[in-house]
Order: sequence, then structure tokens, then C-alpha cells
Amino acid sequence: MGRKNYLAFITILAVFFTVKLPILFLAIDKLIYGEECLRALVAKQLIDGPILPFFDLQWDSYSGGSLVAGLLMVPFFKLLGQNLISVKLVAFSFSLAALILFYLFCKKYFNEKVAVVTSLLFILSPPLFTKYSLITMGFHTESIFFSILLIFVFFEIFFNNKKSNFYFVLLGLIGGFGIWFAYISFITLFSCLLFWFLLDRGFFLRKNFLVFLISFTCGFSPWIYYNFTHSFSGIHIYGKVLIPLFSIDHLIVSLAKLKDFLLNDIRSSFLFEDVIPSGGKYFSTFYYLIFTLSFVVLFWLNRQPLYLLIRRFVPLKRFQITNTPIHKEIFFLIYLVIFFLLYSFSNFKVKPGTEFIGYRYLVSLYPFIFLLIALAFNKAHEMGMKGKIFTFSLPLIILLSIGLVSNLRFISFNKVGIKNYGIDYRRPHISLGQNIGEKYGDDIDKCISLINQLEERYRFHAYGGLGFVIGQRFGNNIDKCISLINQVNERYRIDGYKGILLSFTVKGDADNYLSLINQLEESYKLVLYRGLGFVISLRFGKDIDKFTSLINQVPERYRSNIYRGLPPALILRRYKGNIDKCIKLINQVEERYRSYFYRSLGTHFIKSGYRIDKFISLIDQVEERYKPYLYRGLGTHFIKDRHNLDKHISLINRVEERYKTYLYEGFGEGVATVTDWQFKGLVAHYINLIPGVEEKYKIAFHKGLGKGFYWQHILDYGVVRHKAILKREVEDKYISYAYAGLENPF
Repeated sequence: MGRKNYLAFITILAVFFTVKLPILFLAIDKLIYGEECLRALVAKQLIDGPILPFFDLQWDSYSGGSLVAGLLMVPFFKLLGQNLISVKLVAFSFSLAALILFYLFCKKYFNEKVAVVTSLLFILSPPLFTKYSLITMGFHTESIFFSILLIFVFFEIFFNNKKSNFYFVLLGLIGGFGIWFAYISFITLFSCLLFWFLLDRGFFLRKNFLVFLISFTCGFSPWIYYNFTHSFSGIHIYGKVLIPLFSIDHLIVSLAKLKDFLLNDIRSSFLFEDVIPSGGKYFSTFYYLIFTLSFVVLFWLNRQPLYLLIRRFVPLKRFQITNTPIHKEIFFLIYLVIFFLLYSFSNFKVKPGTEFIGYRYLVSLYPFIFLLIALAFNKAHEMGMKGKIFTFSLPLIILLSIGLVSNLRFISFNKVGIKNYGIDYRRPHISLGQNIGEKYGDDIDKCISLINQLEERYRFHAYGGLGFVIGQRFGNNIDKCISLINQVNERYRIDGYKGILLSFTVKGDADNYLSLINQLEESYKLVLYRGLGFVISLRFGKDIDKFTSLINQVPERYRSNIYRGLPPALILRRYKGNIDKCIKLINQVEERYRSYFYRSLGTHFIKSGYRIDKFISLIDQVEERYKPYLYRGLGTHFIKDRHNLDKHISLINRVEERYKTYLYEGFGEGVATVTDWQFKGLVAHYINLIPGVEEKYKIAFHKGLGKGFYWQHILDYGVVRHKAILKREVEDKYISYAYAGLENPF
């Protein structure tokens, strides 16, 4: 690089640090992903001395990245302590490394203009990509680094003619390791192999391919070892097979999915916010339009070499490639087509309406969207359009401006201050207990021995995880489940039973749930009956007669506990959007239990699609006795939907004074529900965002906080430990109100 070239590179790095570091330090609370705690537990185990073999700490059977991410956290934990910033710095490092690699790649194989534009789009990205670039999971985002590295080596071989064994070894190692790290890397490797085939149809007979294959096996060896020792659990993701069986029905579904993907899903995934009314929708549409035009333009300009490449699929000599040069951007056009097709024919689908989590499968697509836009912009300048440079630069300037604004909106400038949060490892130890149970099966003595090596405060949750696995394996043999848990120290025994019952809850198995409880000691029943309400509602949520009939089989002294564990919205879905029918349904329940249903009325109806104006109008039409529940639900959903307390004043001013107490209770419930309690200090941060209000509203808010905590952790582990977590986050003068909400959540 010359001095001028270094200047461009240094400028790109400066922009990256200027944009990303403030988000990391000032808006980290908006980048929370609960499963990061599991990666942190890997690092903690490695520092403290693991109680399980190394590969048993791979939390996701389908992602070696879940293990690698924890391993890479170790140096950050040792330098900066075990906190959320240390966790995020792993993702930050991957993002920085991917940016540097992408810049160098674009500069070498295209030009500096393409490198700069691609890098700026990478940095000033849509909200989805910004969020995931600072989330440490060891999956889609981090896999981008391996994809770019793999393409870099591939281009060195086929466009820079570096065909020594060394480069084919690198290609295989990176490809194999990348797929073990995250299966989505397969799309990149498949694109490389397909392009290789199109350039040389007999490539699999060459010595170079054998070298590649051997090195790929070496890079892929962690996957081979893990799956041979873990019953090939890695061939499923969330219970779905990686390769679906082909059928006509599946083809029809896939084509419909492809249509939705191209017309709606990519555009919706950008997640731009409304800087102006409906602005987010317009920004997303504009971004998608520029990407689509870029793809079409590049496709059209490369139609002749693309045609020559596609002819290579015909196995006749006259269809061999001529000396016509193959433009490098063709590779990325092919990559995108392969991505679209493989996604459409897979068993996985984006989930609009679930915020950024539902679009995670698209994250690895984004760098190539940025590159195609940069290439199209570069083509416009190369095609003798220099007199119209402003016209062709304007869309790019708009994209970068939208990206800059969306990145700045992560930061609440009215509450500036470096935020950092500790990690509460209690819930991640549930997963550790599950891993112990899955590895050692019914060797309960070995399981107990391992769990007892943990710090005592984490054993409760680990035994809960162990119980969950026992319930999964031996759920049809209640006597065996009880005999195994009875060998656990009595102090932790109830946690083991809760784990078993949770496994029944997931399956909607009310019969075994009841059978187990009925054989337990009286002291356990009051607590454990709460979960029965949840499992009954999952199974019979639309059949009120069956529901009440099953509850009436339980002794009356336990029924209130069943209703306390009931998520009534599951039943209210039967009459979605019709409040009169829902109230009529509630009135079929005994009057003393109706309050358990009323509490979810508001949340249910705001979720049913009512806008706030319409919802407030709805509240005015119902009987007075129902209004408090509806206002609480409105407050809860308002916070959950926006994840931003500093916007709540506009809502408060629209509510009558006599109902504001209920609204603030709802705010408290919303904070408890949207916040991940695994990070110490995060809830306290949200509480501090509340502007100065009257004391009575602060009290109502903290009662709501306790109520929300109860409902979020209803299947969790005991009021005593719940109080300990609340005390960690709440000021002393308000803690009694939070406890009151926890103990009386209706």
C-alpha cells in the first residue's frame, strides 16, 4: 500500500471505531441476547477448571461456534473481568476482522472505490446487521469472517493463479472448520465448489481436489469427533433435519417461500425505525430497491459470461468455456442465487414480527448485499457517466445517511454514560445440568458427583437441568424418575422435580405431570401445582370445558396455585380481538378464580393488533371493573413493544389520572418481561430511565416489576431466590413493593 492507500484504510478503521464503540459502551443494553450467558459459562468453566470434557461444553450441537465463542472470551475475561462488555468484545473483534478482510479483498480484486463503499455500508449498516455484529453467539454473524476468508483464498487460486498445494490446503481447512463453526458457511463453500466445477468440470479428478478434500476433512474433524461422541445430534437443528425430503408439496411450499423471501422478507429484515411517520418502511423499501437494481444491473452486464458458464452444465465438449474472461462479480451473483434457493428449500424460515431474532438467518447475506451495491455504483462510474456522478452518487449518499441515523438511534443521548453489566450464571447452569444428564444418562451417582463440584449457588439450577433430561428420558416411568431424584440431596431435590415437570410442560403432558405430583410429599405440591396450569393451557387452551374439568380433579386446596401458574392468554386466543366474547368466556370460570384471567386481558388485546388509539377507545367502552386490567396490559405491551422507557411520556399524557397507577404497574411488568435478568444491573438501568414522577407511581411501577418477574419466572426456582435477584436490582426503599408484587401478582 502507498501512503494514499493507507490513508483510505485508516479512515475506514477510524469510522468503524467511531460508530461502533459508542454503541458498544453506551447502548449495550439494546444489544442483549440471553444465550450469550451460555457462551460466557464456557469461558468461566475453562477458567475455573471444567467439570466436563471440552466438547461437552458445545451448547449447540449444530454449531461449533458456540464453543469457539466461549473459548475466545477467556482472554477478555482475564483482562477485563467477567462482564457483558467482555462478552461483546468477541463479537466486536470478529466484526472488525471481517471488515479488514473484506476491505483488503475488495481492494485487491476490484478497486479501492469498491473497497471503501463496501466498508462504509458494512459499518453504517441497517439495524439488524448492527445488532448482530455486537452479539456473541458463534453463529451467523461470526461465520461471515470465515466466508470472506474462504472466498479470498478461492479468488487467490482461481483469479490470481496461485495453485500450489498450500492454497488448496487453506481452502479445505477454512471450509471444513467454517461449516463446523456454523452450518450457514456451507452456502459459501458450495458456491466455491460450483464455480470450480463451472471452470473445470473434471476438477474432482485432479490432485488439487484430493489435497482440498483431505484438508477439508481435517478442518471438519471437530464436527466428526463431536457427532461420533454425541449420537450425531448435530444433524438436527431445533428438531429439524438439515436436508428435507423432496416432494411435490415441499416444492410448492418452497416456491411460495421464495416469493415471500424476495418480495417481503429481505426488505422487512432491515428493521429501520420511524425517524419520520412510516419512515422505517420507506427506508427499508428504498434500501431493498437499490439492492435489487444493483443485482439486476450486474446480472444484465454479465449476461454473456453467465450464459457461457451455465452452458458448462451440459456435458458436451463444444460447451467448454472459451477464452472469454469471467468477471469476478459473477461469483457473487451465483452466491446470492444459491443462497436464495437453499434458504427456500430448507426447513428454516424467517419470522417477521419477532424483532431482530426472527431474521437471524439473513445476517450472513448482508455483506454481499453491500458488495453488490458497491459494484453497481462502481460500474455506473466506469461506463462513461462521469457527467452524472451526482445523480448516481445520491442513492449511495442516502443509504449511508440512513445507516448513520439508524446506528446513532441505538444511543439514548439524554442518558449518556458507559454501561456495563455483570453476568448471573444461575440460569446457564440449567444447560450445564442438562449436558451432564445427557452425557451420563441414568448414572445418577456420576451426575451428582459432577454437579456437587459446582459452587453451591449454582447447584439448584444444575439439578433442574438434570431433572429436565431425566423427564425427557424416563417420563413414561414415573417411579424411575422419582427414584433417581430421591438420590439427590434433599436441599436440591425440589429443583430436580421441577426439571422433570418442565419436560412434561414442554410436551404438554398433563397426565404424567399429575401422576408425578400425586406421588410426591405434601411439602412439594403447593409449589409444583403452579406449573400444571401452564401445561393444561398448552394442551386444552381452546377447550374451556376440558380445561376446567381437569382442574376440578385436583383437590380444592391446590386449585388457586394451578390458576396462579396459568397463562390465560393461551385461552383468550380462542376469541382473538373480541373482548365481549373473551369476558363471556372468563365468566364461565368460578368467580374466585376470574382475576387470574383478567390480568391478561390488556396484554392479549394489544397483541391482537389494536393500535394504541383504538385500544384506548376500546377501554372506554368496557365495564369499569375491567379497565384496570386493560390499562396494565397496555403499559406492559407498550414497554415490551418498544424496549424503550424514555418514550413513555407521550402515552401517559393520554390516560386519565385515575388510571395512571395501573399504567405504571404495566410499565413495571413490561420492564420485567423484556429484560434479561441474567445480566446484573440491567434491570436497574431500565428503572433509572423512568423520569421523575410522583411517589405513588414509582410504588406502582415497582409492584408491577415484581408481578412481571413472577410471570416471567413462573416455572423457575423459588420465591427466595426470586427475591434475591430483585434485591440486586431495586433500591432499598422500593424493594418491599417489588416483593409485594412478586407475592401477589394479580
